[in-house]
Parts: sequence; structure tokens; C-alpha cells
Amino acid sequence: MRKADGTRQIFDRKKIVATCLRMGATDDVAEEVAKRVESRVYDGMETGEILRMIFRVLGRYKPEARYHIDLRRSLGLLRSKPDFEIFVQVLLSENGYDVEPNRILRGRCVEHEVDAIAKRDGRHTLWR
Repeated sequence: MRKADGTRQIFDRKKIVATCLRMGATDDVAEEVAKRVESRVYDGMETGEILRMIFRVLGRYKPEARYHIDLRRSLGLLRSKPDFEIFVQVLLSENGYDVEPNRILRGRCVEHEVDAIAKRDGRHTLWR
């Protein structure tokens, strides 16, 4: 198989099973999906194509699985403003940060637009 970064990797059936289990499949369904996917994998196949195949095959058993997409692709679908900014603000907030969104800070010479100021444990982090 070929990963997104171009490196090659040996096919690992256990990863297919683990992916299916994370998506809520039973052990039996995960094994069946892995068997079907493994029978179609060829040398040099891209991992993204394998993931799409998993979604299709698992969708026969769990229809909602057809609509799952991987994190990298879903983040790529977000607009930089405001969707991604809001996503990061919510992510920080859910991880225990106090978040002040969209601030203008006065610098030494100019003003700076900051997408968020995250505070936790007495430390401030700026995200632009």
C-alpha cells in the first residue's frame, strides 16, 4: 500500500478490523469487512482508497458508515474563516481552555488581529 505521504507500507488486516470497530461495527462485521477489503487490495493501492472501500463495504452492514469521512479530509473541507477558526476555538474550550475569540491586540507599532486567546493554568496562548 502507499500512504498519503508517498511511503509504502505492508497491508495490515488488523488495521481494517480496528477501523471498523472504532466506527461501531461488531467483531463479526469487522472481520467480514476486513476479509472483503483484503481480497480487493492490490500492490501500490493508496490508503485513502482503502479507507473509502472500508466505508462502502461497512455501509452494507451499517448504512450510516457510508457518510463517515476521515479527519484529514473533513478538516480540508472547512473554510478557513470562520469554520476552521470556530473549530479550533471549540476544540480548545472542550480541552479546558478559557477562550476569548477574535481579538485585536495593540502591538508596539501596529494592531494585530488574533483569532483566539486561550487561557489555562495561568498561561496565555495566542492563535492567529
